Amino acid sequence: MGVVQPLAALEDHSYVDFPDEALNEETFATVGSLWSTVAALVEPVESGEA
Repeated sequence: MGVVQPLAALEDHSYVDFPDEALNEETFATVGSLWSTVAALVEPVESGEA
């Protein structure tokens, strides 16, 4: 239950939806592993498209 609120905040603010396979202990083990998961889910923004 401790990751539900941060997960919802991440989905709201980063405009990503975590797939079920990403909802595991390894994803939330460290800040780095969470960052890697989010980075893989976010579409790269082309230069000048902000």
